[in-house]
Amino acid sequence: MAALKPGQSSSKTDPAPAGLFGYQERDVDEGGFFRDLAELEYRLVDSNGAEAQAWTVVIVDRDAANTDAVLDVKQGLYAPTITIPDPAAVGEWRIEWRFRVETGDPQKTSFTPLYVVAADHPIADGYVQVQEMLDEGVPVAMFTFTRIARAIKTASELFETWTGRHFEPRLITVDVDGEGSPIKQMGMPIIGLANVEFTFTTFSPADLPIEEGDLRVYNRHIRNAMTQPDDRDDPRIEFLRIENFRYPRETLLGDTDLLSSTIGFPLSQQNIKISGMFGFTDPDGSAFGRTPSLVKEAVMRIAMGKLQPLWVTTGGGANIGVTGPVASERTIDQHVTYGDLADKGTTGAFTGYFTGDPAIDQIISTFRRPPRLRSTSP
Repeated sequence: MAALKPGQSSSKTDPAPAGLFGYQERDVDEGGFFRDLAELEYRLVDSNGAEAQAWTVVIVDRDAANTDAVLDVKQGLYAPTITIPDPAAVGEWRIEWRFRVETGDPQKTSFTPLYVVAADHPIADGYVQVQEMLDEGVPVAMFTFTRIARAIKTASELFETWTGRHFEPRLITVDVDGEGSPIKQMGMPIIGLANVEFTFTTFSPADLPIEEGDLRVYNRHIRNAMTQPDDRDDPRIEFLRIENFRYPRETLLGDTDLLSSTIGFPLSQQNIKISGMFGFTDPDGSAFGRTPSLVKEAVMRIAMGKLQPLWVTTGGGANIGVTGPVASERTIDQHVTYGDLADKGTTGAFTGYFTGDPAIDQIISTFRRPPRLRSTSP
């Protein structure tokens, strides 16, 4: 979740602008692409539910000099400057949006979450903020806010490394390989796409335009709040095909040149450019979804374990490193025996395979990316 401090403004040039918004049709099979809008405006609602900024018009014209559209993607994403008033209530705010896809259409509404950080807290680069750690009982007298923010960053990076995923919306443009089939598997769950295009092919891109109606985007967890089947575990884009034909003679249902029906995504290196929002998020009715609650809990637990000064854990204290799970204890003599974290037996995933804490490791196991299987062509 994007975060700002009181008195701070977002910027369209930020890697993940706090006021980023995009709309896609959610209940149609041809959805998955963000739509250019005819009208868009927003207001800020603070953590107490009070209006903090009245409705403000967003400049959606992509040809305007002061447009709020994100111009390094093809379509559908907007990032107006968001300014948090000072003073401001700390906690989760909402940016509420209302818009029309076409002039004269019925007005639609949506929202994106925004976390406002206390003025004396650093903005933590992770899945939770300092105040959320304090709310769980971390003593202010023992740790500086900077130390807590650093522990959050470390914990978030570790969780991403262990799971092979990220759990927040991120605006990403990536060049990927065409593999000579109508399907392109993606390594990241798709939230929504702003552009898919060939960068070079046997034929020129002008001969083979890719239109939205030609592609099926597997992001139903966002469009339809559908997690069975869960497209986050099998994210991909795919040319639409007629079922009665077998590849490579399948014919597209859209308007793309029929050459694409036998080529799909041409076999080559980094010949497809894909732009959009990616991340493993839970559907909550917002534009991009939210970080799963269990992920935030695991990150806080890991961060709390990282708060112990490194000097104590590695060189200056009696206990070196992190202990394993409790194997036995006696309450009368206060004797505790810990297991060995190096033990990776058949029950390792449940006794602390990653961190030594089963409560954390079971969450990590739940959110780990499935294995990616590949084959070679003869």
